[in-house]
Amino acid sequence: MSTSRRGLLTTGALATGALMIGGRLRPAHAATLAEIKARKFMVVATEDDFKPFEFIKDGKPTSIGAASGAVAGLVAITPACNILTPGWAIVLGILAGSVCALAIDLKFKLGFDDSLDVVGIHLVGGLLGTLYIGIFGSGIGLIDTGSFKQLTVQAIAGFGIGIYSFGLAWIIGTVIQKTMGFRITNEDEVAGVDTIVHGEEGYALETV
Repeated sequence: MSTSRRGLLTTGALATGALMIGGRLRPAHAATLAEIKARKFMVVATEDDFKPFEFIKDGKPTSIGAASGAVAGLVAITPACNILTPGWAIVLGILAGSVCALAIDLKFKLGFDDSLDVVGIHLVGGLLGTLYIGIFGSGIGLIDTGSFKQLTVQAIAGFGIGIYSFGLAWIIGTVIQKTMGFRITNEDEVAGVDTIVHGEEGYALETV
């Protein structure tokens, strides 16, 4: 499932790249750049970061780690795919793979529920890609212009949207908790959500 998800995300990234014309790039040019960056990004983020990280930490790499590395790469490249050169895209892949691999462990240290690693991959990876434009963006970043203007714009946008999203999520979550309840009890969870909530078995595991 994780491998299929990775393939679907790659296809989506290429389709998105074809639509990001930006007034300057022809569709074919945009799609080509997106393909080069997305694919190189995926390889670097997956092979050079998540797998070695898992090998050092747990003694063996996993397919989930490889898929997570690919997703982290696609998440980080999304805001930056039409403004980076392939070389800087590869550097972003290395950074995103490393940073997201470390960020995933935050849920164990801080104790929040994040089974799909939304915080570690999507929040951290997306914010990294957004800020990266302000430094390495072609013609607009700090490296090319010597100005912090674009980095400031990217920071305000990234953190502003983060605060806005967190605030709304907190309000919605609080309303749900006070009305229907955010999650079932530990006892019901152990007994089985399908049985307790829906009155049926989700999986038939009897030996035939």
